[in-house]
Order: sequence, then C-alpha cells, then structure tokens
Amino acid sequence: MKKISKLMALVMCMTMVVCSLAGCGKSEEEIIKNSVSKINNAKCFDMDASMTGKMTVTAAGQSQDVDMDMKMSTTSFQNPMKAKTTTIVTSAGVSTTTESYVQQEDKDLVVYTKAGDTWTKGKMENVTDIMQASGDMSKQLSEDSSKYTKKEDQTENDKTYLVYDYTVSLKETKDMMEDMFSSMTGGLGSMLQEEEMKDLMNTILDNMGDITMTIWFDSEDESIYKITYSMTDMMNKILDAVMKKLTESAKKDSKDDSEVDLAAALADAKISVKDLNMTCTYKNLDSAADFEIPKEALEAKEE
Repeated sequence: MKKISKLMALVMCMTMVVCSLAGCGKSEEEIIKNSVSKINNAKCFDMDASMTGKMTVTAAGQSQDVDMDMKMSTTSFQNPMKAKTTTIVTSAGVSTTTESYVQQEDKDLVVYTKAGDTWTKGKMENVTDIMQASGDMSKQLSEDSSKYTKKEDQTENDKTYLVYDYTVSLKETKDMMEDMFSSMTGGLGSMLQEEEMKDLMNTILDNMGDITMTIWFDSEDESIYKITYSMTDMMNKILDAVMKKLTESAKKDSKDDSEVDLAAALADAKISVKDLNMTCTYKNLDSAADFEIPKEALEAKEE
C-alpha cells in the first residue's frame, strides 16, 4: 500500500504541477495584451495559491470523504531562476507544512525541501529553459485578445476587475508538460522505476483535457490580479486512468507478491474528487523581496 500512497501523491503533485497580469482610456484588448506581457516578462513576482476540494476514497465496499485544503506562497525570480515556496496542506484535520527552495546551477535546477526538521536536496537536470518557457499557468496565456471570452466584471475589496475566460488546449498543455516531465524523471525516479514513471506521465498527459481558466485583469495597473480554474474533471479523468493502470499492473505482479494480493484489494477501489478548485493571486511584479537560501538547506545531502 505504500506504493499506492506514493503514486497518488505523485499524481496530485504532477497534475497541480499541470497544476501552481490600464491605463485610462485604453481598450480592454490593450489591457489584456499589456497585462499578459507584463507577467510573462516579469523579473520577479509573488504568488499566493490555494486549492480546496473533497476527495472520496472507496475500497472494500466502504467510502470515506476527506476534505482537502492547500495554501502555497511563492516568491519567484528569473535569470537566474530561483524560488522559495511554503506549502500548507490540510487533510482530514491534519496540517503539514513544507518549505522548499529552488535555484539554478547552469542548466540544472537544484531543489531543497524541508519536511519536518529535515532538509533534502535533489536535482532536475537540463530543465531551466523548459521551466522559464512554461512556468505556472500564467505562462500559457496568449497576448491575442481574440482568444479570450468576456465575462461579467467582478468587484473584490472595493475594486472592479475585468474578467475573461481563456482555454488552454490539450495540445498546448501536452507540449508544455512532455518536455518538463521527461526532465523530471531523474529527480522523481527514486519513487518509481523509470519505465513506471514514463508510463504514469503518459497516462496523465493523455487524460488531462482542455483547461479553462478565469482571469481577473486589473485595468488600472495593467496586470493580472488572479487566475482561477477547476481541476475536478481533469483530476477525476486522471485518477480513473491511473487506478485502472495500477490494477492492471497489480494483476501482472500478483504472483510475485507474497505479502498482499494487491489486485484483489484494488478490485473495487476508486478515488474521486469534488469541487477541486485552484486560485492563483499575483502581486509585487518586478518588486518582490529578495531572499537567501538557508545554510542548513545548502548543506543537505543530495538524494
């Protein structure tokens, strides 16, 4: 069962990875173009992200609902790339805080992660060009205003924002993620064998579908205030496909597993999510506070 837990955690991580921006008198078309250009060319920024939803786990004829809540604060710099992130995940009433730092070394990214009181170090090789091109979901936006669908303006904290929907196609997502996932294989391979990792990544990519985002534009600052999108449909498709593949794999391996009949345990197992929504809020474009990576992180041994 440890393998299943690691696999599902990895799926959630990757998908979220798949999963984390006018002046007076200007047209909305100009505001969109300038806002998207501003965030895509920002030298640094702060981003606060949140994800909420409910997961239902069914096994052996019994179901259990688990509330999920993730809050993430990130400060990101470009050229050279570096970022710091604090993530708080609350599930079933238990909260876990993870602190991480990323910095560029030539074409590689070195990742320092603190879970509990322990720092670990990992490396993602030859990925800086890919990461700079992809980044978070804001990097997938086009400056072409014709690709945006006008929605009703929204007011928050006494300020009114222009609101548009924008759809990232499956092809665009796959083009972005395939190169990134292939680069991640080395850094995540300790959790699964290389062939299993490739198979998992292909399953995720084949089931992601289009992603429709709702974007709030600040017309005064000509910037993107926040991006929201639902991950429910995409995640359920991925979870169904992964569970099916995991069951097929368990049937093949059942003869060699003397500890537990995994195929039987997974026969009626199902994991689904409900109301899984993501919100990313941007601030301090080109004015984020700089930071240093803690000494104890830099001294961590590479895994």
